[in-house]
Amino acid sequence: MSRVLLVASFFVSFPAVGQVEVSDAWIRATAPGQKTAAGYMTLSNKSAQPERLIGGSSDAAAKV
Repeated sequence: MSRVLLVASFFVSFPAVGQVEVSDAWIRATAPGQKTAAGYMTLSNKSAQPERLIGGSSDAAAKV
């Protein structure tokens, strides 16, 4: 459960929060010793302007 909250908070922490809606964010728990994971979400642009996701970062992962 805490991983889901971490992932959800990561995906919502970008500047266009009022324009872009994040929904259905989730990450599957990893097996012991597994070094990679994947997170998923749906992004919906609520503005008339086109938006682009150009990067990401996380304190919980070396690469995003």
